[in-house]
Amino acid sequence: MQGYQQRLIIFTLFITVAYGKLLIGYFDAKAPTTLIEPHSTIYDTHIELWTTLTGCPNSKCNCTVNSPQLADDSYLVTFLATQNHTGYVMISDLKPNTNYSLTLACMDEDSHPSLTIQRKTDYGRPSAPKGIRSELVANKLKITWLPVTPPESFTHYKLTIDTTYEDIGKDKTSYEMEEKYADGVKHKIRIQACYKNFQNHILCSNSGDDETTFLVSTVAPPVTTTSANSPAVTPIPTVAATTQQTATPMPVASTTIKSLGVHSYSVSVLMIFLSLFFLS
Repeated sequence: MQGYQQRLIIFTLFITVAYGKLLIGYFDAKAPTTLIEPHSTIYDTHIELWTTLTGCPNSKCNCTVNSPQLADDSYLVTFLATQNHTGYVMISDLKPNTNYSLTLACMDEDSHPSLTIQRKTDYGRPSAPKGIRSELVANKLKITWLPVTPPESFTHYKLTIDTTYEDIGKDKTSYEMEEKYADGVKHKIRIQACYKNFQNHILCSNSGDDETTFLVSTVAPPVTTTSANSPAVTPIPTVAATTQQTATPMPVASTTIKSLGVHSYSVSVLMIFLSLFFLS
């Protein structure tokens, strides 16, 4: 009898060691380092959760994830074929920058372990800056814009002038070109808000409202003289012109006397010629 009891105890210990109790060894929004390089699997609208179990015999464990913010929806964990103790699940249709309570519940024939974690979704693509303006200040192009809100939704600005871009700190709302503006040159300007997400990828705003152009000509155009713009010439007074062209009239009496004198002289000469003709 005693020998039988000893054999029973040894068999029980063998079963316990061989199979063990079902436990949740790992549950987080990062893939296990044995699979890929560690990186966050939290995004703006979804979270990829990973778990590792111990004591799960022959892949007979069943696990689901649920959240009070997701009503009664439960997401089934998929276990890998090569590593039946490691599984993952995708929780989608989430809101950006929002805290979620996520509970992993597993079960086998004898146990029902569970584990709850709190995780916050990431920011997505930031909003585009508003109120972009450009002007000449001391013959240099100056660009200004309104700050993007909320400030934690982006990490820096990206300013592109024509084909050249430069990263600008998130605390800045203006930029001045170092070179003086070349008269009559057209510049295409774009200012974007950018965010470096949990996967170290850069996402920048993408809107048609974040572009503008700048063109100024400071050289005055040549003046073309026309009849409408010609200076007025002061006309010569009519009275003065008339005075210069009209001679002073002679007195009537003086003119009459001179005319009579001329006629009397002509008659006297004629009478002398006639007298000489008859006398001869």
